[in-house]
Amino acid sequence: MNFCRAKPIRGKILSGIVLILTAASASLLGKSTEVTYSPLTKIVEGFGPYSQSYTLTMTPPSPLAAGSHTISFQASVVSVPVDSSGNPLVTDATALGHISISPASVTVTGGSAPPPQNVTVTVSFPSDAVVGDYAYHINTTGWPSGVATTGANINLTIQPPTAPPSTPAVAINQPASLAVFTYTAGGPPLQIPFSFAATTAATDPVITNVDADLNGTALAVTSGGLSTDQVTGSGTIQVAAAGTYALTTRAYNSVGTGSASVEFTVNVAGPAPTLVIQSPSDNAVFSYASGGTGVTVPVSISATSAYGGVQAITATLNGSPLSLAVQGLGASPATGSTSLQLSAAGTYTLSVSVTDALGTATASSHFSVTVQQPAPVIVITQPATGSGPFALPPGGGPLAVPFAFTANVGFGNIDATDVSLNGTAVTALVTGLGTPAVAGTGEVQISTPGDYTFTVMATSNGVTSTSSTSFTVNQALPPPQYSVLWLPPVSLGKAFQGGCTVPVKFSLLDATGGIIQDRSIVVAIYEVLPNGGVSSPTLFTHGPRHDHDPGTYMITRKHYQLDYRVNRGVHTYQIDVYAFWPPTSGNANLLGTTTITTKRGNHGHDDNHGDDGHHGDEDDHDNRGKCRGGDKD
Repeated sequence: MNFCRAKPIRGKILSGIVLILTAASASLLGKSTEVTYSPLTKIVEGFGPYSQSYTLTMTPPSPLAAGSHTISFQASVVSVPVDSSGNPLVTDATALGHISISPASVTVTGGSAPPPQNVTVTVSFPSDAVVGDYAYHINTTGWPSGVATTGANINLTIQPPTAPPSTPAVAINQPASLAVFTYTAGGPPLQIPFSFAATTAATDPVITNVDADLNGTALAVTSGGLSTDQVTGSGTIQVAAAGTYALTTRAYNSVGTGSASVEFTVNVAGPAPTLVIQSPSDNAVFSYASGGTGVTVPVSISATSAYGGVQAITATLNGSPLSLAVQGLGASPATGSTSLQLSAAGTYTLSVSVTDALGTATASSHFSVTVQQPAPVIVITQPATGSGPFALPPGGGPLAVPFAFTANVGFGNIDATDVSLNGTAVTALVTGLGTPAVAGTGEVQISTPGDYTFTVMATSNGVTSTSSTSFTVNQALPPPQYSVLWLPPVSLGKAFQGGCTVPVKFSLLDATGGIIQDRSIVVAIYEVLPNGGVSSPTLFTHGPRHDHDPGTYMITRKHYQLDYRVNRGVHTYQIDVYAFWPPTSGNANLLGTTTITTKRGNHGHDDNHGDDGHHGDEDDHDNRGKCRGGDKD
């Protein structure tokens, strides 16, 4: 490349020498008439495109004539690149377009030492600028007479641009762009393999990493060749939903990121949704009482989807749309429900449609509504079902079995009732006839053992209902012939010391004198008061540990035993032994009775008649053991 340099003019050199001599003379006198610049020459070298700015400082002469002076900065072209024949490749106008000065002018105020002024000089060469050597001269104008200015210079060398380093180039091998795959609904996710390759030029930085995403979600990538200029990446995409997917792969080096993308489509194949009308069932019959407001028919629908969830559930009744309460849309299962209030007899058709991403399913249920006269509802409360067996009273008298019942009807009134026992009419006291609810009570007299059926019939507007209960009456059995054999110490007839525990023992004998063990026996002990009255009895029933549970007795092989605490002082207690017969009748049969007495202890306490020894709290710790029988009073 040849460069054209402007030749200096001799007159200008002479003038400059004069100015320098003049400035030197002024400097010797402590004064300057020359403008100075820093930097005097700026050397710039770079590759296109190129841009750089720097600060040019202009220092006015000292002193400067008084007043305000507008000083303008101007750039001129000294040289431009030339061809092999020395012809300029760039016009001065184009060359000047690569340089700018800001601000273009400044205001300098005269005085003994005006301050320096700064401007910004910018050189800018676009990528298509002619390369080569450029030279510029910057000078100022607007100075008062007598001020010298030689300006500043810029020398530039713009080298041809070099290709910048590149990011990796990425190519996707699979899946192919716009490929179509099919997913089977309900099955495992679709496995779609992907692979890609990334390369860089030998002069570019190596590839340091690769990654990939599907619709923005990161994928696991297995890479090979990292830190070289040829890298591979691969992995597997799992898809279980229809749609269009974008696979993006990337490779990284120190320059930046290279990427590639492909789109593919996934379709879904599978069964249509399933639909079950749970209510009303097909051919169901719904009835309501004549004169009523109608019947409520519950509607319940269940739907499932193999893919994407149930999108819609709709229904019609005889072709007219129904409003359903639908739950679970977008999921599986989903349900729909409502209640139909129907007051017209006839046949109805419920039609249901269910839709999901794979299709639509339909189903129908046919049902009918009838009008009926309501039947009375009878409830027998006594004798209750399963009660008994009953037993005829001992002695052969009749058994009175009470009964009670109610009858109700939802519409209309109860007109009549009939009560019978084994088919024989029974008189009942019935209240409420002629109203929707009646009640009946009474009793039947039974003298013969056997099985009995108690029946109640109620009629409303010609519709009759019947209800029955059964029970058994057994022949009365004679009570057992038990006798009580009192055992010591009670049988000795001696007085016991007051405040102690009396061991009460006896045996039960049958008619042959055999020992009897009957755990239903009840023992009652009460005090005989001085006025002839008695206290409330203390009852003892069978229990395993009579000594730890004061309300129980225990049975050994030959006798019954209980412990009874008596009060201090002189007292008389009566002991009764009862058997209940029949066992569940509540009829107490006295089997035997005896009395015990107590005497005053040595400690001299007063008598305490009327206090139940079993529950009394006037215990004498010296007498907590078994009672010692004294002399007979």
